[in-house]
Order: sequence, then structure tokens, then C-alpha cells
Amino acid sequence: MKSLTIRADISLIPEKIVIDVSRMGLGDALHVRDISPPEGCKIMNSPEDTIAVVLEPESEQAQEGE
Repeated sequence: MKSLTIRADISLIPEKIVIDVSRMGLGDALHVRDISPPEGCKIMNSPEDTIAVVLEPESEQAQEGE
């Protein structure tokens, strides 16, 4: 997911939402429900929507085959 749908007063729309993923481990997933929206904003996406998943890097052979 590259974007979120936000409902807010036009003066409160954030330019970006920064999420710290430094504590995520292999196989962990980040969902909309895990995000605390800025004050005055509501995230309209489903709480179950997946934003990111930590996967193992592809092997060099797999990358060469693309």
C-alpha cells in the first residue's frame, strides 16, 4: 500500500505520516490498525488493510532471472 485515505479538515491534512518500522522482524506485518493518525485526522482505509510486510531478500539468482 502506497497511500492512505485520510478524512480531516483541510488545514489538518498531513503532508506525510511517518511510521517507525525499525522494530519489525522477518514475517511481521504492519496494518492500518497499527497506525495512530495525527490529531484531527481519521484513516478511512479498512483497519485490516496491510501496509507493509517484512520479507527475506530475494537471492541473487532470483533477481538475475527477472
